[in-house]
Amino acid sequence: MIETVQPSRRHGIACFSWLLFMVGAALMVGGGFFLSSHAAEGTDDAAAVRKVVQQWVDANKNQDIEGARKLLTRAAQKNFKPDNRINVGMGKIQTKTEVKDPQVEQDTARCQTVETLGKAHLFTEYSLKKEDGQWRISALCLMLNEKERGVTLNLEQGLTPVFDAEPQKVQVFLAQLAGMAAQAKSANSSQGKSSSPRPAAPPPARPAAPTTVETPKPPPAPEPVVPLDFGNRRRPVQLDFVEFTGSGSEKGVKVSAINHANKPLRKITVKMYFLDAGSNPLGEKESFLVAGESPLVDKNSRAELEFKPLVIPADARKAILELRETQFTDGTRWPSP
Repeated sequence: MIETVQPSRRHGIACFSWLLFMVGAALMVGGGFFLSSHAAEGTDDAAAVRKVVQQWVDANKNQDIEGARKLLTRAAQKNFKPDNRINVGMGKIQTKTEVKDPQVEQDTARCQTVETLGKAHLFTEYSLKKEDGQWRISALCLMLNEKERGVTLNLEQGLTPVFDAEPQKVQVFLAQLAGMAAQAKSANSSQGKSSSPRPAAPPPARPAAPTTVETPKPPPAPEPVVPLDFGNRRRPVQLDFVEFTGSGSEKGVKVSAINHANKPLRKITVKMYFLDAGSNPLGEKESFLVAGESPLVDKNSRAELEFKPLVIPADARKAILELRETQFTDGTRWPSP
């Protein structure tokens, strides 16, 4: 007969599902068991029981979900929906699984499997019933070892796991099992890497062809700067007032500029002293001009320039001009900085 679990041994865990228990135990490594496969048929009950359990194991490894409900007893089928799954065993880890000889007694049977990965072993006991001439799974039990029961899931009573041993003892067992499985998996992975052939060494590199490095040519020496020369005059440019131009904000001062220097004039700064008709001073302003593409005044030449200071007194009738600064096209300045 199938061993049943008394209510007094549930240890207050009836509210936990088998799925949550297996995940919380850290035994699964990314894999899940789908209720699947077909019930076995045949006159040899022991062979039929082994076939059902083997189909269960194969479905676990292959993630096969077809015919899932056909494997369970009718009472167990009522507790499951098409998308239900139970996590049992070591999941997607490649393990060696052995289905042991079952114990058959009239219409009930028990059959154990043992999954092996390195030094890790997981025993699971399946309880089966015979319905309408077919063997169907009714309960699962996770064993602490080949003889000692750990946790039972009666599929006909729902998804509530029941401890057959002290809960703390089961938790220690699961932790040890998970650790051994992880070590074995790591060892297998390392062996697989070490046994793989080493990549062939690359062919020796050909010596690079000699290259000729051209020595850069030094930049051409700058042309010597011609000294500024404006004879024996005190200033390089002579300025004379000509007239006022425009009116209002457009009023300007026209100036006659004679460049006595040996270089074209690029920029000029002038200070203007404004006088009225009686030659009384009205104020002073500073203004400048900068050449565009052509110089303001070519060397040794004369030109008329128009300055537009910001303010010119309305009573101004003439202006006295004072040369403050000049710059020539080669960068030469007067007075020298």
